[in-house]
Amino acid sequence: MATTPLPPHGSDASLLDAALADFRWKRLRVTLRNTRQAHAAEHPLFVFKAIFLHASRRLPGVDARRDAEPWRPYVFHPAGRPLPNRLRRDGLYEIDLCFHGTEADPEATDSVSIFAADLVRHLANPSNNFSVEQLEDPVEESIPLLGREVLEGAWPELDPAAEEVCLDFLTPFRWNRPSLDRDAKIRWRFRADQLKQYLARRAAQLLPGDLTEPRILAVIEQATAGSDLETLPYYWHFEEAGHRPKTHPSMGGSRRQAMIGMAGPLYLRGKWITLLPLLLLASRWHLGNKITQFQGACRLDTDRSTFDAKLCRQSLYEEALAHFEANSDAADDLAQSLLSREELLVRLREDLSGGHWTPRPARSFRLPKPGSEETRPIALLDPVDQVAHRALHDAL
Repeated sequence: MATTPLPPHGSDASLLDAALADFRWKRLRVTLRNTRQAHAAEHPLFVFKAIFLHASRRLPGVDARRDAEPWRPYVFHPAGRPLPNRLRRDGLYEIDLCFHGTEADPEATDSVSIFAADLVRHLANPSNNFSVEQLEDPVEESIPLLGREVLEGAWPELDPAAEEVCLDFLTPFRWNRPSLDRDAKIRWRFRADQLKQYLARRAAQLLPGDLTEPRILAVIEQATAGSDLETLPYYWHFEEAGHRPKTHPSMGGSRRQAMIGMAGPLYLRGKWITLLPLLLLASRWHLGNKITQFQGACRLDTDRSTFDAKLCRQSLYEEALAHFEANSDAADDLAQSLLSREELLVRLREDLSGGHWTPRPARSFRLPKPGSEETRPIALLDPVDQVAHRALHDAL
């Protein structure tokens, strides 16, 4: 396949190389600011989906295809790191959108410019709760271009010589577990052969030409023969969020929508470089058994430190504290503690990295059981301990 050291294997491999070379898109990066305090239960991804639906109503072809999941000529995902579960006032959210088409395609060029203009116009109304903080110029991308950048060292987080690569899922990845598989009820279990299947499926959905999923999968199997590929699915986690749209049914508001799947790091060990073109495709255009506008987004990374080294990084604790402040009702309690924010971050890093951490007493109380006079004990960790647990979980 293109951008890999392996030679082509037969006509289907050549067709796949050509299709990968021909597939191009435009990436638009936008930074949005939440201009009001919002305590709604809606996950930010659903909020941004609704914003982008409004901004894309005038795009070519949109009115011609209306489904339960409204069709749009783009996918979107967080740029670099997962979004918190809750929005916060004045929070900045950096999003990448990938649009089908190239500079040579007038319709695609018009789509990006129309979308950008309508997004700015839509969010110029203060009642829409967001503002456009930054809107970068669109960038044309392709698999050969990204592959050359990786092999030439332009992606410092991705070393082609590394023994394993991490597919860090920024949004939940959902797949069909085989009903006859003895591990079907273990939702975190995901094998290398399943990953190949979903890479082939996504390529068949996106690439020009008439290559089917089985034919692409056969090329993948031949190209990876002897690569000793295996997945390490022990570090990602299950996520689920629901949303009932308030929009008209033609905009996808007819029924409750769900975001379900595994998020976080999935490691691929072996000669993964043979899959680089399809991994790059997935990093921009997502994976999953049902592709929505945002599910199954992943970033590729080989620069992941060991656990002990991670505990020395100040950014680990800064991110854990930011997550706690954005998602926990106990954030106000932490703000009233004796330590300043800077002192707390330094104390956390010194105690956890040095092995001196001592947990604080949990706060306990009793709540009545539903329909009964009996009560049950409830225990809440100290807010500082909650931040420490989050940092340790992220480091793992």
